[in-house]
Amino acid sequence: MKEILTSGIDKKNIEDFVTEFNSYVILSKDVKYSKLLMDTADKVTNIKCAVKYKQRRIKNKIYNIETDRILISYNENDFRMYKNKVTVYNGLSIYVESKDYIYPPDWRKEIDIGYVNYLINRSLDEEKVINKYLSEKGKYKFLIFTIKQPNGKSVNIGIQLTRYTFDQERMIFLNGARFSLLSIDPINPKQLCIRGGGDTELSSKKILVIGCGSIGGYLIEQIAKSGINNIEVVDDDILKEENIYRHILGMEYVGRYKSEAICEYIKRNIPHINITGTQTTIEEALEDESINLNNYDLIISAIGNHNINRWLNEYIHKNDIKSTIMYLWNEVLDIGNHILITNNKYIGCYECLFKLDDKDEIFDRTSYCRNGQNYTVQMQGCGSEYLPYSSTHSLRIVTYAIDFIKKIIYEGLECNILFSLKGTDRYFKKLGYSTSNRFDKQDNSVKILEGEKFKQNECEFCKKIQ
Repeated sequence: MKEILTSGIDKKNIEDFVTEFNSYVILSKDVKYSKLLMDTADKVTNIKCAVKYKQRRIKNKIYNIETDRILISYNENDFRMYKNKVTVYNGLSIYVESKDYIYPPDWRKEIDIGYVNYLINRSLDEEKVINKYLSEKGKYKFLIFTIKQPNGKSVNIGIQLTRYTFDQERMIFLNGARFSLLSIDPINPKQLCIRGGGDTELSSKKILVIGCGSIGGYLIEQIAKSGINNIEVVDDDILKEENIYRHILGMEYVGRYKSEAICEYIKRNIPHINITGTQTTIEEALEDESINLNNYDLIISAIGNHNINRWLNEYIHKNDIKSTIMYLWNEVLDIGNHILITNNKYIGCYECLFKLDDKDEIFDRTSYCRNGQNYTVQMQGCGSEYLPYSSTHSLRIVTYAIDFIKKIIYEGLECNILFSLKGTDRYFKKLGYSTSNRFDKQDNSVKILEGEKFKQNECEFCKKIQ
C-alpha cells in the first residue's frame, strides 16, 4: 500500500491517484471524517457544518466530547436526521476547476498552509467573493473544496480552520494558521439514490397513494427508495395494535393517523423525500377539491376496498381524469394478489371486473375464491372484522407494483392491464374454503390480461371509449 501511495505522490500513477483521491485523503495524518449531505455548487457558497458530540461521564459529571464526524449541508435542518448532539458552524463551499490535475495532500504529513493556499488560488475567478467572506476574521470554521479534474470527474476535500488570518491582497492564509484535514463522504440525495439502486430520473415525478394500510405502507417506502421524491398520501384510518404484524409501522405509532405516521416514518428514515399526508377519505378530498387527480403522474389505490375503488373508477371516467391509476389488493389467506392498471382512454376498467350472479348478487370475476363464501374473521370482544392475510403477502405484490410503476413512468401505458399473482391454497383449503375456477385453471403463478380480454361489453364507461 505504501508503495502505491508513494508512487502516487511522485506522480507515477496519476490516473489511479486522481481516481482514488478520497481514499488517499482518508489515510492522511490526523484526518477527520465528514458527511456531505448536499450537492455542491459551481461557485462560492455559504454552508453550515455541524460537529457531532457524544456525552461521556467523568467523575460523576457529564461532558460533551467532540467526535471525528462532521456534517455538511446548505440547510441546517438536514442535521436533525442525526440524533447526536451537534454544534453548528459557518463554512464555505468553494468550486475549483483546474486545467491541471490536483493531487491529494501527502498522506505522510499534516496538512500544510501551502496546500490550502494552492487550492484557494485555483479559484481566482471568485477572488472578490472569497475576499468578502474570509476577511471576516474567525467567522468561518470550514472550507469545503469541490475540485473538477481535467478528466471531468469531481472530488472533494475539506479543511477545518482552527485559527487563521487571511491576506486579501495576496489571497493566502498567513503563517500561524491552524488547519485540520477532512475526508468527505458524499451522501447527498443523488448519491444515496444511486447507491441504493434508485433512479434519479424519477425524482421529478409526483405520485398519489390512496390508502396507508398493509400494502400502502410498504409500497410508499419502496416508492421513496426508488428515486421518486414527491409523494402524497391519503388515508383517514388510525393505526391500531392489531395492525402492526402486517404493517410497516410499529407500536410507537399506534393511535395516530396512518397517513400522518407514514410521512413521519419516511422523513425520519429516508432523507430528502417530499412527502405529505392528508387525514381524510379520498371521497372527501375530491369533494372539497383539496386534491386534483390530474396533478399526478400516477395515482395508486392501495385501499383494497372494492366499493371505494368502483366509486373512484366512476369518478375518474365522469371527470375525464387523464392520469393513469393503479389498483392493488390482496385476497385472503395468501391465495393471491392483483394489480389493475388503467387509463380512461383505453377499454377495460375496474367496473369490468364485476358481474351479477344468478342470485343478482355482485361478485368479483378476478377472484381466486369461489363466490358466495364469507372470509371475514370476527375479533373477539371488539366487534370488528378483518380479512386474514400476512405481511409477506403484501410485500410480494409491492415488489411487482414497483416494476410496473417504473415501466409506466418511462414507457407510458399502451393498454389497460390486469395482473394476477396466484398464491397458495394451503391455508385456504385447510379452513374448508373452495377456490374459484380461475384459480384452478391458472397454470402459471402470473397471469396478465390486456383490457380487451377482461372488458365487459355492457360496461357503461368502456362503451364510450372508441
